[in-house]
Amino acid sequence: MSARPKWSIVLDALHTGVPVTLFGYEDVRLDEGGALYITRTATCTQTGETSERHLAVDVSLRDFLRECQKLSDEEILSIGASTALTQHRRSERDGRRR
Repeated sequence: MSARPKWSIVLDALHTGVPVTLFGYEDVRLDEGGALYITRTATCTQTGETSERHLAVDVSLRDFLRECQKLSDEEILSIGASTALTQHRRSERDGRRR
């Protein structure tokens, strides 16, 4: 297991744009203001039109830390690997722009 705390690995992932499974939601993300949210599709019952909605995941810091601690070592490894891959792809993409 990593010497880094689980919450630190989760925060790195969220700041990198990697969705994380927390609080029973599979796609928790971080918005520009630093708030946790999930994306859901809403369907208008009258027209049938659909749209994406961002719903806030309002939790205390204590609950966030506890939820991160519940993640297994395998989940943390996967989150860390996804974060590293995303950062690598981003740096390659940014390097080609120069």
